[in-house]
Amino acid sequence: MRMIADCEAGKIDMVLSKSISRWARNTLDSLKYIRKLKALEIPIFFTKESINTMDAGGEVLVTILASIAQQESASISQNVQIG
Repeated sequence: MRMIADCEAGKIDMVLSKSISRWARNTLDSLKYIRKLKALEIPIFFTKESINTMDAGGEVLVTILASIAQQESASISQNVQIG
């Protein structure tokens, strides 16, 4: 949340994230913050996937991959609970 506040204050002009799966807990949060930063003209670059949110297809790819990451996280959590 501090990073988002720093972006809003104009202290950050680009965000680097290791991967989409590390960006947010779920797809809705992921898209919410991506769109918030995009409105501020602050790109997010996901290094593992080589996706820039300011590119034309960036948000579409992020949506798909974030959904997959959310499902994978839920599956791992369920497996841990069963174990």
